[in-house]
Amino acid sequence: MNDIHYRLEQDSGGIKRITDRNKTVNAVKHWLNTPEGYFLGQPSYGNNLDSFLFSYDNEILDSINTMNLISKMQEDLPNYEISGLALNRKNDVLRITININNEEIDVDVDNDNLQIN
Repeated sequence: MNDIHYRLEQDSGGIKRITDRNKTVNAVKHWLNTPEGYFLGQPSYGNNLDSFLFSYDNEILDSINTMNLISKMQEDLPNYEISGLALNRKNDVLRITININNEEIDVDVDNDNLQIN
């Protein structure tokens, strides 16, 4: 089954289609690019990164933030199995490594953008 791209990006054949193997990455990208409260009809859907993105580098806070992020992802993406999540800070960039549906997705977040690797 093919899904459409979450940002409705187009190619020569019209709106891009997402194959099954990219479906997980597409769902995570959509979730990470949607702050909580921005999805019409589902105000609780979306990431809660704003609440801790620029907090102090502290092991206890990072542990709490990791648990909060996993909990929120499981609530919003119930069809995906999240087996791990890690937060690593370097300068002003937060790297989030997500293990979901047997895939590892690295995400770099800073003040201005979200870069999914």
